[in-house]
Amino acid sequence: MSSTRENWARTARFANIALKYELKVEWALEAFRQPSRVKTEKTNYAAGTYLIILDNVDAHSSAKILDIAQTLEIRTEVIRGSISCKKTKLTSARVCIYADAGSPYPFVSALSESGFDLDPITADQIRKGRLSEFDVLIIPGGGDEGPPRQSELLGEKGRSKIRKFLMGGGNVWGSCAGCCNLILYAEDKSPWAANYEDWKEMRSLNVINSEYWDTGMTGVGKLKVSNLQRDHPLMFGLPNEFELTWHLGPLLSLARAPYVRKASKPIPFIQAKGFTSEWTAAEYLNSPNGQAFPKALERTYAGRGIKAGKYGLIAGYYGRGKVVACAAHPEFGLDPFLEQRGVAARTLSNFLFWATSGKSAKSIVRGVRRSVSYKHYRACTRPMRNIIGTIEQDTDALLRESTLITEPIWLRDNIAASTFGLTAAQKWRLILRRMSELPSEIKDEANELDSTVDNLNSELDSLLKMLKRADQKSRKTKLNTVRNSRLLEQEVHKIFEWVQYVPGAEQDYGWQGALALLASASRKIRKSVENYGLEPTAHSIWKNPYDLIWDYYLGALFDLMNAKCLLRARRTLAVDRLVQVNSSFSCKGPN
Repeated sequence: MSSTRENWARTARFANIALKYELKVEWALEAFRQPSRVKTEKTNYAAGTYLIILDNVDAHSSAKILDIAQTLEIRTEVIRGSISCKKTKLTSARVCIYADAGSPYPFVSALSESGFDLDPITADQIRKGRLSEFDVLIIPGGGDEGPPRQSELLGEKGRSKIRKFLMGGGNVWGSCAGCCNLILYAEDKSPWAANYEDWKEMRSLNVINSEYWDTGMTGVGKLKVSNLQRDHPLMFGLPNEFELTWHLGPLLSLARAPYVRKASKPIPFIQAKGFTSEWTAAEYLNSPNGQAFPKALERTYAGRGIKAGKYGLIAGYYGRGKVVACAAHPEFGLDPFLEQRGVAARTLSNFLFWATSGKSAKSIVRGVRRSVSYKHYRACTRPMRNIIGTIEQDTDALLRESTLITEPIWLRDNIAASTFGLTAAQKWRLILRRMSELPSEIKDEANELDSTVDNLNSELDSLLKMLKRADQKSRKTKLNTVRNSRLLEQEVHKIFEWVQYVPGAEQDYGWQGALALLASASRKIRKSVENYGLEPTAHSIWKNPYDLIWDYYLGALFDLMNAKCLLRARRTLAVDRLVQVNSSFSCKGPN
């Protein structure tokens, strides 16, 4: 099963579905050729091809898995005989994402499209040893206070637990601010500590021999980058050059002495190469016309880093664990709203497969009270629809205000930041249009999720009735029924948790449930309507209406997009779970 640049996410999802079926799935680590249906010809297969072994699967089950591939529009080919290439066995990755800071939702969206589930994990849970339940920890970028706040919330005990997790074979990915918490950082050697008070208390994990290059920030938008390791699993399927989104993150350099002794020699994978037209340098966020002057961009932090050949992604080992420090955001889209992901996002699924390849499959299936989770979820649906209705009304009021005051003072370049090569005023029209579209899209996602939850509940009722019957054919059948009922109970419970999750008081953005995100969006939109015509004063410049709608990371617009993301992702994963439980495949144990 080969994946192209267009269908790689669906192909990874199919591989994950096969893993849930407990089929043997292998990953080709090099290109290979096999005889085709025409004996005189051979077909070429790229490195990164997924190999699903059906040797011990009956014809009916084989046909079923191929039907799923057809539904997902995946091109499959039957290969008979042995395959002469290096390959590794894949397992289902147990993924958690740091919940107390940053922007986790782009990871949720990108990974769910590729068939990966994940769980939020707080700093407190990390300190209590919960990382042992997972294979991979993701530390996202973002937040008002960035790396120092992430570091503060983790504390030394949390950092110690993550290092122990890595030493034992766990794996960590960090983007932007998350990357800064992985790389080598020493206060006495950091130019940041001399200029920014909060960075003086910054304590990194120091688990990869890479450093924040020089002092400065890149900008917001897309850069052109080079793929330095096309034959490495992390970069399978990516072209020699592609575009990658930065959001004020750093550029990276290989560490100078002293090195992290428990960390391997670092390997650079992505190198910054040039600018695109959809780029705003950090130095020109509030004076965008300035970067149009000759050689203006070349003199910026990003321009100097590109000339010096600095990097966007570096990886290595810490103990037995794999570490990826990514200064950019492959999980982000390539547009101003960060929705249209490009091929760079494939590095995420590649990393998860690479990180867990060759390991034994492990899973924790907890028993939960299905009736309670289902009733609680149903209790959330009415408030969710009420909030969406309020958002629609407030958005209409915002649109009316925008027609009355077409050029508010707070949209001027020196007040509101430019990004992606667009001024604030240019973005504002796009923002208002997207804001008007999102409430109905969220309602559609909520309706689809409701239907899926009902299907889960109905299937669970059927399984529980089967367990009560006295005519169970075999002990194995009964065990599978128990296992599948627990999987469905767990799925309903996770849907409820993703909808109602309440953020902690100390969070710097971080994980929130769909209800909390919608409530946050509603407050911000209402406040922006109330203050639309006001002139911002010097002391309130960062609390102007524009900033409430287009914050660097999670303004009202992004609250809405992230609520939609959670609902869609959970539905996608629930559908895959239903397909698994409804299959006639025999299973050895929970997955």
